[in-house]
Amino acid sequence: MNSKVSTAELVKFLKQKTVHSASFLDNIKIAYRPYVCPFDDILNYMDNEKSVFDFGCGSGMLLSLIDEYKMPTKLGGCEITEELVKNANEVIAAKGKESKVYLFDGHSIPEEISNYDYITMIDVLHHIPKKKQLVFLKQLVGKMKVGSEFILKDIKKESILSYWNKIHDLLLSGEIGNEMNSIKLKSFFEEDPSLEVVAYTSRRMLLYPHFTLTLKKIK
Repeated sequence: MNSKVSTAELVKFLKQKTVHSASFLDNIKIAYRPYVCPFDDILNYMDNEKSVFDFGCGSGMLLSLIDEYKMPTKLGGCEITEELVKNANEVIAAKGKESKVYLFDGHSIPEEISNYDYITMIDVLHHIPKKKQLVFLKQLVGKMKVGSEFILKDIKKESILSYWNKIHDLLLSGEIGNEMNSIKLKSFFEEDPSLEVVAYTSRRMLLYPHFTLTLKKIK
């Protein structure tokens, strides 16, 4: 059975994981994000010794946690800026396993995701324009292999605290997020015959209302 990890344990690890190519502020965000994002739930769900691709992986903090605690066979990811791709590749290169983070053009889903057991997408969906969100998700799951799982974590639109996330995004990235109603999104996936909704969870961490949907590609 996989051993469970705690938020405090994840922060302790990330505080020692300085990314040389990242700014001081980015390193602070990397180290303390497990206090506001349920990385522990995601890691505790995953099986050991699987391949994982993180879509919109940022500076690679989740990939580094997976590398440390889940003994993955292969790691991958994609990001939209060269700086973040550089940061993430630095983070996951340390242990020498097959790993690569790709530059994402913002449109074409990387074909590489068909080679992974888990696809994760953490707090990326609300940065996609509203009219493109469902089309984007359909394209992504369409490229997954049968038997793989998609772990989608984002902010719950139906919570009043989603407005705090809008303020957060406005201050840090200069944009207002496009959060989705998590129950409606779950229903959308339930109507897809190629998918099975394995799990749905909801969790508030400080002022951030999260939901996590786990989907399995069945055909």
